[in-house]
Amino acid sequence: MLAAACASPGGNPRSWTSDIKPPAAQLELMARVCGRCPVLSECAAHALDTGAESGMYAGVWVPARRYGGDAQRLARTDREQARRQLSAKARSSP
Repeated sequence: MLAAACASPGGNPRSWTSDIKPPAAQLELMARVCGRCPVLSECAAHALDTGAESGMYAGVWVPARRYGGDAQRLARTDREQARRQLSAKARSSP
C-alpha cells in the first residue's frame, strides 16, 4: 500500500504497527492522517484479512493480545470492537 498516507517519506512505519499503544494525542494525529488516506478501506480490509495483531489501521487502534486475566478480557473486547470498526471501514468507499 505505497499510496497510504502513513507510508509517506520520512515517516516511521513502526509507530503504526507498535504493540505499545501511543499516547492519546499521538493516536488522534494518526487517526487524522488515516482520515485523509486514499487507501483507507483497503487498509481496513488488509487488517481484517491478515488478522492484524496490533497497531493503527484505517484510523482504528488494534490492541495487542499479550495480557492476562482481566486485562486479557478487556483487550479481547477492545479487539472485537476494533474488528467491527474495521469491517465497516472496509465496506465503505473512499
